[in-house]
Amino acid sequence: RNNNKLSTWMIIFDTFSYNNGEHINLEDLYVYHAHAGEIFTNEKAPELDMVDVNGKQIKISDYKGKYIILDFWATWCIPCIQQEPFLKKIYQKYGIDKLEIIAISFDQNEEKLMSYLKKKDSKWRNIFIKFKSDKYKKTKEVFGVFGFPTMYLIGPEGKVLESLNQGENMVTRVESWMNNYDRNFKFLISDQLKKLQNEKDKRRVYLN
Repeated sequence: RNNNKLSTWMIIFDTFSYNNGEHINLEDLYVYHAHAGEIFTNEKAPELDMVDVNGKQIKISDYKGKYIILDFWATWCIPCIQQEPFLKKIYQKYGIDKLEIIAISFDQNEEKLMSYLKKKDSKWRNIFIKFKSDKYKKTKEVFGVFGFPTMYLIGPEGKVLESLNQGENMVTRVESWMNNYDRNFKFLISDQLKKLQNEKDKRRVYLN
């Protein structure tokens, strides 16, 4: 494994309180390795500073207060195309006022992409990044894209809430966050704490 592809993060928690009021001391937790660029839930999303296919600037920080679905796809990717009806369903229900979809296409040809978007009458923001280009490689690394489609749900505060599954499950999860943000966020934190504690236990066994 190439060590340049790894970054070491020290996770240090002081006493942490969550929904049931229990205090968990995690300050001696552990050091772990992660693929450089991998997005973690409850982490602030990497800033996206690009120009869309209409020549307009796009920044994730400009959408503070709204949800964002960040969709990495391509016109040659059949599973990506199959997600369009579900994305449209979400956008028709929540788009503009509460949610934006930012679709980043990794196509070979921008003209082909534009023709496809016109045919489909795409309403959300679209970005073109040429497949296999340096920008493509960098974007994949920063956003942890290892396959297509890759979709992240970003919350109103700019944090990654989860990596979305495909199909109707995606619609269900987005609607769940939109309708029950506080409850889902508490579950997210609770789940993370359990995972951290499990890693701590595994490390203790390993060191012993």
